[in-house]
Amino acid sequence: MMSNVKFCFLCCNCLGFAIECNNITVAQYLPMNYFNDFMFISISFASVIEYFLQWSLDHAKIFVFTNNGDFDFQRFIFNCHFVLLYFLDLSRNLISKLPSSATTYNKTRHKHLSVMILSSNQIQTIETHAFEDFYCLVYLDLSQNQIIYLQAHVFGRNLKGLNLSGNQILTARRTSFVHTDLQFLSTEQHQICCMMIHNPSLVCTKLPLQSAACDRLFASFFHFFFIFSF
Repeated sequence: MMSNVKFCFLCCNCLGFAIECNNITVAQYLPMNYFNDFMFISISFASVIEYFLQWSLDHAKIFVFTNNGDFDFQRFIFNCHFVLLYFLDLSRNLISKLPSSATTYNKTRHKHLSVMILSSNQIQTIETHAFEDFYCLVYLDLSQNQIIYLQAHVFGRNLKGLNLSGNQILTARRTSFVHTDLQFLSTEQHQICCMMIHNPSLVCTKLPLQSAACDRLFASFFHFFFIFSF
């Protein structure tokens, strides 16, 4: 039975089962199990990132970990034990590489993860099968990165929404999306949408209004309909 937290550290703000911490410089003094009772956790500008790569958070459902500099995404996903987590925000962390999930993924640790935000990082490389084994992932935000190439078999079967806007993707393979059933795709590269003939119901946004390369392209305001319906 989860009990409410009765005290809050000076660098944090607490409300019920939610906690927000900024500018943590004394992480080594926080008990490792301190965050276990929180369902919503937000950490920003932490100076001791290694500490947070060892967490086992049994009750966290929403975890926001932003503005914390460069860290090992592979180690983070592999080590952090989030049994109930369904929303993960790792935006603005200087992440540059997304490795194959074959080396990072553990279904028992992330079996409920439905939304992942990786926007505004420095991602250049997305390896084959990077998200293919995240079976519950339905929305993925990779916007405002530095992605120029999409490998084959990158995304998972249950992915419904994908935000690639703000990237200069020069090369994309049809096989990058072959196992997905995308309903929404946000990108400035209309050729990516038009190549996905296996999915006639796909709606694409973030495109120039004058673009008429194929009949599935819509103006960017459709993006909000998808987000609010999710």
